[in-house]
Amino acid sequence: MKKSIISYGLFFLISLFHLITYSQNWLPLDKGIGRSFAEIRQVFPDSNFIYVTGSFTEDGNNIPMRGIAKWDGIKWDSVGDANKYNATKLEMCRYNDTLIVSGNFLTPFHENLVKLEGAIWDTIPNSRDLNVSCFLEENGILYFGGGFDKCGNDSTFGLGKFDGITFSGLTPCYDPLSSQIFSIAFFQDTLYVGGIFDLYPQLPIGGLAKWDGMNLLSVSSEFLNSACAVYSMVVYKNELFIGGSFQKSGGFTGNNIMKWDGHNFSEIDGGTNGIVTSMKIYNSELYVGGFFTEVGGIACKNIAKWDGNQWTCLNNDDFDNYQCVRDICIYNEELYVAGIFRKIGNDSLSSIAKYNHPLTSFTEYNKENAQLIVYPNPVPGNEFTISFPFITSGRLQMVNLLGEVIITHNIHNTTMFNINVENLSKGCYIIKVQADNKCFAEKIVKQ
Repeated sequence: MKKSIISYGLFFLISLFHLITYSQNWLPLDKGIGRSFAEIRQVFPDSNFIYVTGSFTEDGNNIPMRGIAKWDGIKWDSVGDANKYNATKLEMCRYNDTLIVSGNFLTPFHENLVKLEGAIWDTIPNSRDLNVSCFLEENGILYFGGGFDKCGNDSTFGLGKFDGITFSGLTPCYDPLSSQIFSIAFFQDTLYVGGIFDLYPQLPIGGLAKWDGMNLLSVSSEFLNSACAVYSMVVYKNELFIGGSFQKSGGFTGNNIMKWDGHNFSEIDGGTNGIVTSMKIYNSELYVGGFFTEVGGIACKNIAKWDGNQWTCLNNDDFDNYQCVRDICIYNEELYVAGIFRKIGNDSLSSIAKYNHPLTSFTEYNKENAQLIVYPNPVPGNEFTISFPFITSGRLQMVNLLGEVIITHNIHNTTMFNINVENLSKGCYIIKVQADNKCFAEKIVKQ
């Protein structure tokens, strides 16, 4: 009897500890980036680092980092000698094995695009006045869009390309200094362009256009004579998803997000009630960020997931101030959000945060029912225990970050396993339990 009471007491304490651990949905990256009004515009994963670009002058520890910084998993660091230059960086990409950054640079740089090789910055000649907001590589050519009227020797409406040697403009010049291209995407062998340029009668395309090799053309009459902005585009499940600021009440098919099959638009289950600024694909699911409080009619704050059939809310914690997620990054199977915020819920998170749950392509972790209990976690020794008190039959798998199955157990008339990890390398692993046509997951770290 005493043994039974002790066992149930231990189980209760373990369950309570697990629930408390997961009550914090978002984790800080040290002290984050910047102070009040600091903004991260892009999060760019590359080899062993996560780079961020935006408008800031220091990290959360007041170390100078002017518009660009990198995170190694433990601390922030400046990128070469970038802290000597202007504090606004717009966008970053890797092209021909070189990091390229768009932004405002002071002396000695007199160009708007620079490249980083190791810790050394250098100019990219003939890129002066290229105010670039988005990059896209296709067939070895780097395409880019922004707000500029000249590219190389060509006058152009905010759209250009770079072959590694020469810059070229793609369109005739209209009024780019009052307009901006924010997103470009190739879909069905066509370059689509999204931004804010619908108010100019000399370019009647309404915020979304396609390039015919010479000019930007209207995609659909739905966009003509309608005020809107397109901030993000991505090809998902063979359709072009378009995110931005537009409403069904204004004559559009969807609210702030919709999809295009090459002939027609269709909505995404009610869309969002606010602006969509970023979309990323992972494990055949679409992660959507922006400035909204609802998706598909359900409460959800600024970050959600679409699996092709339904929305899943990833956050109901309040953001402070402007409450804006500007970009999403998925790196080593972990989700990061960045933008303009100082807090999420009760947690101080300066401009960037990491989601404190594993990413799965199946049912999210059910913390109310405590479907999986893993302890100790992190694993300090060679063994850990996994308990699943509400599951009586199914299958358990442990996989590495490459998706390779390391351990498999069939669950039958048991609610607990002790798992030996003596021969496994240090790092992160995912525990998956499949039962009753549902799947549950938990991340575990071997120290």
